[in-house]
Amino acid sequence: MVALKAGTPFAPTDGIEYVFAVLGLCSDREELCNTYWLSHFNSLSPCFLCAADVELGATPWTDFRDVALWLRTVFKLPADGSEMPPPNDHPLWTIPGLCLFSILYDTLHNLDLGIALHVIANCLEDFIRDPALGPSQEARLARIWERIKELYVAGKIKQRLGHLTLTMFKGTGDDFPILKAKGAESRHLLPIILQLCHEYHNALDARHVHRLA
Repeated sequence: MVALKAGTPFAPTDGIEYVFAVLGLCSDREELCNTYWLSHFNSLSPCFLCAADVELGATPWTDFRDVALWLRTVFKLPADGSEMPPPNDHPLWTIPGLCLFSILYDTLHNLDLGIALHVIANCLEDFIRDPALGPSQEARLARIWERIKELYVAGKIKQRLGHLTLTMFKGTGDDFPILKAKGAESRHLLPIILQLCHEYHNALDARHVHRLA
């Protein structure tokens, strides 16, 4: 029924014909890959916006250099203003104007419950290895947690972690560090972690320089 009305005015009212345009597609990667058939993040070609791959070929996704070859493969909008070809045959991509650059990433799942949890946990892991912060990991963590609580109060932050233990973020032999927290908690903790990176910074220590890079 909807297909039959394609290209026709939307909801004419009082003699005025209204039309609408899709401004963006808000989604997370699971929906984009599983529902809309884009390159899956667990496949050998995990990115649908470039030709990066997971193997040790010419374009490994783990190459973060400015001269990484996958950077040359990043998709761009046609310079002549023509439509971008659809990524696959899913009916969604037949909507006029909708293309890969219309995707609006889900901030909660991609950032607050994604990248931010890894960034925070890696910084915390680095802090507890710094002998300048205390004689043991437990002592260093206690100092860090006291400072976090002070910054919570100073910033009048309501969405706080209730406590912080090593098991909430430390990596293991098989897993990378990742913080166990809710989205709102990580969103408000991230700026505090950045402040701690500045407070604990030693310009003569390569690890500290890398941490703030």
